[in-house]
Amino acid sequence: MQHDVILYGRGPSSCSWRVRAALAIKNIEYKHVILSRNEQDKETQRTLLQINPLRQVPALYIDGHTLTQSVAIMEYLEETRPEPAIYPQNPLSRAQVRQIVELINSGIQPLQNSGVAQWCSSDEAKSTEWQVYWIEKGLTALEKLLKQTCGKYSVGDEITAADCALAPQMFSARRFGVDVNKFPVATSIYKNLLEVEAFRKTHPFNQPDASEHQRGHIV
Repeated sequence: MQHDVILYGRGPSSCSWRVRAALAIKNIEYKHVILSRNEQDKETQRTLLQINPLRQVPALYIDGHTLTQSVAIMEYLEETRPEPAIYPQNPLSRAQVRQIVELINSGIQPLQNSGVAQWCSSDEAKSTEWQVYWIEKGLTALEKLLKQTCGKYSVGDEITAADCALAPQMFSARRFGVDVNKFPVATSIYKNLLEVEAFRKTHPFNQPDASEHQRGHIV
């Protein structure tokens, strides 16, 4: 494992933050390549097409291979670099972690995606209404799960892949105007995670593409 590690992503991308957090927890150093959202940026579009047929971030170059899809990347990191672990050994706890990750990964994030919302309506207010509706619907379900599984973090008192998914989702919820106070358990866990260095340094506002007024302002 002598190859360089390169993460292709964007600061605000929730899927990118999942991978950044997992890399930080596992103390894996990487080069961070920020890819523009500008569809007219031909160089970025060429790079996206090379690393992911869907032209989405994140993608991780590691061990001589390029991997896409944040959940697959987190699982690869766990299987090749098992310590510190982000998936519990206990089968039930491990399933609970995967349950939370999957709820966020398939039940919330794709529906809040700006491309999906804009396709559903070109009216900005209506597309935002779409995003808020699906985020709140997903967080309502997540809140019920967390009441059964949480300790200090999403599943017990150890940081897991569930937290790598939860932190970006809560950040996105606030970014889209959701009243996160409706979800006190998820909000409490998010606040706990922001006290952890791995999440603070990988926060979108600590990334190279953060604006000057955002930089270092953790929310």
